[in-house]
Amino acid sequence: MAAVKNGIRKSKVETAEWTGLFLNDLKNEQESLVFVKRMMALAVSSITYLRGIFPEDAYRSRYLEDLCIKVLREDCSTPGASKIVKWMMGCFDALEKQYLQIVFIGVYTNPDAPNSIIESYQFKFKYTGKGPEMDVLRNNGVEMQVVLEETKRASVLLIRKLFLLMQNLDDLPNKVYLTMKLYYYDEITPADYQPPGFKEGECDSLWFEGTAVHFKLGEVQTAFHNLRVRVSAEQTRLKKLQEGSNLREIKQDPPKKTREEEDLPSEDESAQLKKPVAKRHKAAKNMLKLVSWEEFRLNDLQLPTLRRHIASMAGDSETHLKDRDENADVVRQPFLIGVSGGTASGKSSVCEKIMELLGQNKIDHHQRQVVILSQDSFYKVLTPEQKAKALKGQFNFDHPDAFDSDLIMQTLRKILQGETVQIPVYDFVTHSRKEEFITVYPADVVLFEGILMFYSQEIRDLFQMKLFVDTDPDTRLSRRVLRDISERGRELEQVLTQYITFVKPAFEEFCLPTKKYADVIIPRGADNLVAINLIVQHIQDILNGGPSKRHNGCVNGHSTPRQRRTSESSSRPH
Repeated sequence: MAAVKNGIRKSKVETAEWTGLFLNDLKNEQESLVFVKRMMALAVSSITYLRGIFPEDAYRSRYLEDLCIKVLREDCSTPGASKIVKWMMGCFDALEKQYLQIVFIGVYTNPDAPNSIIESYQFKFKYTGKGPEMDVLRNNGVEMQVVLEETKRASVLLIRKLFLLMQNLDDLPNKVYLTMKLYYYDEITPADYQPPGFKEGECDSLWFEGTAVHFKLGEVQTAFHNLRVRVSAEQTRLKKLQEGSNLREIKQDPPKKTREEEDLPSEDESAQLKKPVAKRHKAAKNMLKLVSWEEFRLNDLQLPTLRRHIASMAGDSETHLKDRDENADVVRQPFLIGVSGGTASGKSSVCEKIMELLGQNKIDHHQRQVVILSQDSFYKVLTPEQKAKALKGQFNFDHPDAFDSDLIMQTLRKILQGETVQIPVYDFVTHSRKEEFITVYPADVVLFEGILMFYSQEIRDLFQMKLFVDTDPDTRLSRRVLRDISERGRELEQVLTQYITFVKPAFEEFCLPTKKYADVIIPRGADNLVAINLIVQHIQDILNGGPSKRHNGCVNGHSTPRQRRTSESSSRPH
């Protein structure tokens, strides 16, 4: 027990330490400068970690909200990683002097052609002397000041976007090399200025061997600084994203050489906050290659994507079985199984896997003994005002009030009485119910899945078995983004904003607390065959008349858990 307490104490210390990313109110220029430095260090560290460039021991863990972030160690013994840290120090020197305009990191595979890149990462900086009164946000024509909460929200959103993109890029080749170039605001930068670790750059161009795809990940603003992040990659390295139709900013350049000069700052681009007094330097400052390129080779350092995606799984391949009370004698027919879990946790996949292993997916729906229902079919009909918000991603579909609980209850009661039911069909593109219905015929086993299946006690008590699919938040976010973009025509910005504003808070407030009601917790969803096989065997016993044999409308040997008598609010939070 003491070991556990120590572990918790350490986690709190680390969390508190990294929470310092948002110093006070960022009310002065020095605090803003420290914040921007940390954001850049965080982003560069995350890129190198998630792309598998340096080994695990080159990083330390820091926490930002629910994100566990790997940050490069300053005292790292890995030569390549320590060199990156030195380059960062050089960038900070130029940042402090307000000379720095762009940091450009290129990844290439041919040591003889360092300007022919396969990936690039660009960080663009702007400065302002207006101080805390600077107006940068507009809402319906009304100017608003930058506030700490907006800066924090934008920072977390940017990091989530970065995590998501890194997870979906194809693995890097075994041998890659890094280059870093700096670009300055010329009029205020001395001609002979070179930050530590850098030398005068040549006026050369960069290009992609093929078609470049650019991703604008977003920007973070304070009253004194502005940071934008952009990622580019060669199109053939984006198979995962192409499969999900997630390419929104493809530039169809000539197939041989795609130039990167457009990545450099333009006068128009720089004018949003404060028009720079000078155009960009025509000659980039190239990194000082104090070490040989071999230090940047990838010697089988790539690790599985999910491990690289930082979040730890909830448990291992074992299922967590809770004690059940066998003393109650309430029996129901058919056998109802509730399946809950966070958005995109794999609830549908678990249900479909169960159907597949039972051989029910190949049977005509009139004859199926096992059927699947989804809570998503029972979203309420929206008012015109609510629908307008939904189309903008401003409606909370993860709140209990978004579902028609009365209709769910009526449907379940009819199912328990052995009746044929009509299930609504919901259109996630238009956010409305379609005119047609799906007919569900009486079955022996009904799997009912949804994010809030266990929230209402009245509905929860109808289930004779309750499953909770427990998947790590980063995997859930990745799946949701790919699904909403490819299947529902959403934009990446809208999906991520909706996730942070509604989905994540609703999961923590309404869904996660219901995990305690589950009879079986399934870590990793459909990949956890140990748990699924256990459930399939249980259902097979019911279907085959085994230990759970049905007789005269009853389920012999199986009962619902006794209703919990703990003090529990029956009112909804909102």
